[in-house]
Parts: sequence; C-alpha cells; structure tokens
Amino acid sequence: MASALGWGWPAECVEYDAPLDLDELVGVDLVAEPSRGRRGGPGEGGRSYRTQVCKHWLRGLCMKGDRCDYLHVYDPARTPICHLFATHGECNNKDCIFAHRAVDERSDECPYYNRGFCSKGAACRQAHVRRQPCPLYLQGFCPDGPACEYGHPRFELPDLDAQAEPRALEQPRTGRSTEHVTCYKCWRKGHYAQACGAKRLPQPPPHLLRQSCI
Repeated sequence: MASALGWGWPAECVEYDAPLDLDELVGVDLVAEPSRGRRGGPGEGGRSYRTQVCKHWLRGLCMKGDRCDYLHVYDPARTPICHLFATHGECNNKDCIFAHRAVDERSDECPYYNRGFCSKGAACRQAHVRRQPCPLYLQGFCPDGPACEYGHPRFELPDLDAQAEPRALEQPRTGRSTEHVTCYKCWRKGHYAQACGAKRLPQPPPHLLRQSCI
C-alpha cells in the first residue's frame, strides 16, 4: 500500500482533511441505474424526469451522455449544493461550480435519506444532502436543538397524507365548474370535499334522497 501511494509512508499514517467519495473521484454514478423511459428502453422519455443538474457533467466527466438520469444543462436553480458549503457552511474555492445556498432552501429533501437510508440511492428524485453529524447530539444532548448547524438523526417520517391535503387546497382544479359539484362531506353543491370544513355526514339528507328517487 505504501508503494502504491508513492510517498514512502505507511497507509495508516496518511490523514485526509475530508472523507473520500469514490463517486466524486471517478466521475461515475456507482449506484444509479441506466435511464429508462416510459417504454422501458434506455434513454427514452427519461429527460422529462430529470430535475437536477449532473454534477459530473459540470466537471466535464459524465460518460453517460443521453442515458444520464440528470440534466446536462446549466441551471443555477437545479445545481447540486456544494458539499463543503453544506457541511462546513463555507467554501473557499472561488471557481466552485456548485451552488452555495442554505440547505433549508431545498424543500425537496428526501426524508428517508435524512432518517439514515434511502433505498433508491442516486436514482431518488429528491435531494440527498450530506451533513456532518453533531458530536453533542451523539453524546446525548445538543443545546441548539433543531437550530444546530450540524446533522441530527431523524427517526420519524413525515405524514405524507397531511402534506398532500394542503397542496390539494392550494391547487384548485381547473377546467371544470364547481356549480354542479356535490361535496360528499356536507352533500352541498358548489365546492369539493377537500375544501369543506364541515363534519362528514354518514348519508345524504332526506331531501336529496327524495330527489334521486324521482
């Protein structure tokens, strides 16, 4: 190992300022699967699913071309966050090609990765943000709590149903008038059940039942 390093030092004497990322070094996504479109073929229709700029393409090292699962277009809003900036809060590289923005600005972080493991790996469409673990939290208590700049493990998963309901309220349906829409909670016309604050009735009122029988 010492001869392979070429420095004449034993491998255990070599120290690194930051952990080595083989994926970063070789310029190849070791986890990502070949891009597959809606028909299942490589590269067919896959571009519509690409939401993040390819970090290897930014360096000129991506060898996948059109088969890549990531964008090959420079878009600052979709550029991956700088690892040094996300980990230490600063980056001294003036020519850094990655984004320098607060991690909290990324609303699409993967909750499974934040919890500790995401089975989709590099194929996940949500952001996988690496954080340096908080030494105080690992010892048992961190006085900064959620405001800590270091990573605190998360053992709970978000309630996806609770997140989906506000989105449904914020994005009303278009192309159809609500004039003839009947809410299945209060059985009144003019609105959808998602926007109804009334308590759900077990069955329609008697006058509606009589109308349906006519």
